[in-house]
Order: sequence, then structure tokens, then C-alpha cells
Amino acid sequence: MKNVVKRSLALMLFASLAMCAFAQPDDEPMGGKGKEKIAALKRAFITEKLELNSAEAEKFWPVYNEYEKKREDLKKEIRKEHKKSEAETLTEAEATAIIDFIDKKRKEEVELDTKFLKDCLPIIGAKRTLHLAKLEREFQKAMMEKIKERRQERQEKRDGMGPRTGPANRKG
Repeated sequence: MKNVVKRSLALMLFASLAMCAFAQPDDEPMGGKGKEKIAALKRAFITEKLELNSAEAEKFWPVYNEYEKKREDLKKEIRKEHKKSEAETLTEAEATAIIDFIDKKRKEEVELDTKFLKDCLPIIGAKRTLHLAKLEREFQKAMMEKIKERRQERQEKRDGMGPRTGPANRKG
């Protein structure tokens, strides 16, 4: 059982780091509607892939949503401290305080991840709890690919080229 929890924790930490790496900064023009749409897509994706029945979903989603909210709050605090660390006038004492703060918050993240895994075990079982981290990575990857495709389509539109036309095929 301890190995399952350790593996689950490792997977969840990896997923957290991956999500943090792709997180939108607070000043991005994402807006509330975009975040809500992504959250709904993620919810549907995870529900389908984990094959949650209605009783499981009713118990799982409040736990997951609370976990996500707390995790995002921790990440915001860490990002805020990282921004402070970019100041040119930072003293050694201030830098040490920032390091200590970030270390404390990262430990809180690990504790949060552990609690979440333990909370999921009685709801969806160990196998699906382990699978959850993989599904979060899959969803993140799919979203990043979709964003990349949309950016490429917009760039092609700006360049006056359709998705399948090149400079040689243009009429001019």
C-alpha cells in the first residue's frame, strides 16, 4: 500500500509540475469564460476516462475541485515570490527569505497532493487514482496541441495563406 501511495504521489507531483509549466500567467487575456470552458472539458475528459458512475462523480468532484483550488492558490503564491526574486536590488537576506517561503509552499504542495491521493482512494480506488495523474497529463497535452494548432491557423490567416496553400499556390 505504501508503494502505491508513493507512486501515486510521484505521478501527481509530476502532473503538478507539468501543469505549472504550462499555466497561464494571471495577466493573460484568458478571461473567466475560457477557464470555465477548459474546466468543463477537463471534467468531462476525466469523468469519461475514469469511467466514473454518478455516485462516484458526486463524491469525487468536490474533493478534486477543492484540491485544484488549493493547488492553484499555492502556485500563485509561489509565482508571486518568484517575481519578487527578479528585483535587482534584492539583498541576501531577502533572497534567503524568498527561498525559505518557496520551500515551505512546495512542502505544502506535497502535503496537499498526499492528502488528495488518500482522499481519492476510498472513492475511486488505487488503480484509478494512479490513472488520474496520467489523465491530467494527457488532457494538458491535448490542450497544448489544440492551442498550438489555433496559433498556427491564426498565423496562416495573418500571412494571407490558407491552411493548405503555400506561396507558390497564391494567385496574384
